[in-house]
Amino acid sequence: MSRAEATGPSLIRTKLLAPVAREVVPRSGPLELLIGGPSRRLTLIRAPAGWGKSSVLGAWHGHEDEGRPFAWSALDDGDNDPIRFFVYAIEALRSLAPTIGERSGEVLRAPGASLRSRVTA
Repeated sequence: MSRAEATGPSLIRTKLLAPVAREVVPRSGPLELLIGGPSRRLTLIRAPAGWGKSSVLGAWHGHEDEGRPFAWSALDDGDNDPIRFFVYAIEALRSLAPTIGERSGEVLRAPGASLRSRVTA
């Protein structure tokens, strides 16, 4: 068994980097809602492809008035697997607190990891 197989799915590190603000169409409405809105534990932005989600999140993250913790994980079709999804979610949160998910990460990366084998009735 190779080292990669023993440690579970390998991560694409760039999927854990927040978007960099560029010259884009300003999204002042959504940005104002995010910056001026109440502090929440989780903010989910959902819209079709190409509607500026990454752009507004990058602007929110880089805004001078925003001091809340920010974790990022970009998802694609290949992440439509519970193990892979949670590995990325844990890694994104570890950018805020390195000890988050230590045990969970070990379980998810174990050879032959499957959520079905871990669910009990």
